[in-house]
Amino acid sequence: MQTTVFGEKVKKLIQGFVGQLDSQAGYPQCDLDNAEDGLGITIPKILKQYYLLAGRLSFNQAYNRLLSPDELFLTDDKALVFCRESQDVVFWSIQERDAGKEDPRVYQASSLEQANWELDHKHVSDFLTTFFYWQAVNGGLEYGSYANVDKQTVETIRRKWRSIETKGLHIGDMEFFAKSGQVLCVLPENNSYSLSVAGTTKERILDIDDVLGTDLQKHIQRPLW
Repeated sequence: MQTTVFGEKVKKLIQGFVGQLDSQAGYPQCDLDNAEDGLGITIPKILKQYYLLAGRLSFNQAYNRLLSPDELFLTDDKALVFCRESQDVVFWSIQERDAGKEDPRVYQASSLEQANWELDHKHVSDFLTTFFYWQAVNGGLEYGSYANVDKQTVETIRRKWRSIETKGLHIGDMEFFAKSGQVLCVLPENNSYSLSVAGTTKERILDIDDVLGTDLQKHIQRPLW
């Protein structure tokens, strides 16, 4: 399959955090072909490209779970479910009628029984970008930590790190930032902010601490996987 512009973009993004992608990082074409034959539909080109490039990385299972090609399924109301929240309280899908499109809309529902599918991202490429950064700060990278911070600290983050544009309709006031093997996620919480960070090395976390003067070093964790 010819690599799309998004494919090149996501390849560069992921390689910047998890290293060079080899043939084992993605699913073989035959797995996608078998899934399409079983479902009787065409998997959208952008989603298929992601599966081929990086679908088998453990990163995709770190928190929310990207379904493997043989786990994809159609609901009774014609939704192609491809991702589920870590505790199965949210599911993400593409409508069957949109499955043949290159970069279709993504919908979410809190239950598969009498599901009320609400628009979540206008494009699956936008969903996968949000998915990447959310996974990163929830065990997807080698090291992670967290802290409660004040508004002044958040202003420093906005000055020192590159803001990541995420286009999800259910993200609320959550903000993502990144640079040099580091991902930061800021979420307002009462009168302060919740800060979750991830880094490719322990030193990357300590570097964030040095800039912000927080206590991230006390909570450094490595993923269970």
